[in-house]
Amino acid sequence: MKKRVALGIVWVALVAVGSAAEEVFTKAVAKADFSAAGLGKLSTEELARLDG
Repeated sequence: MKKRVALGIVWVALVAVGSAAEEVFTKAVAKADFSAAGLGKLSTEELARLDG
């Protein structure tokens, strides 16, 4: 389970880097992936930091 979460976080980070020039992080990740990585638990401030 921990490996899955870690893999999900790494994948999400790679997606963010790959699409950073095109759109903000929270909009670039599919809703299913967003939830699977546990990002729905983040506060508004934490999500804003991800969006840079």
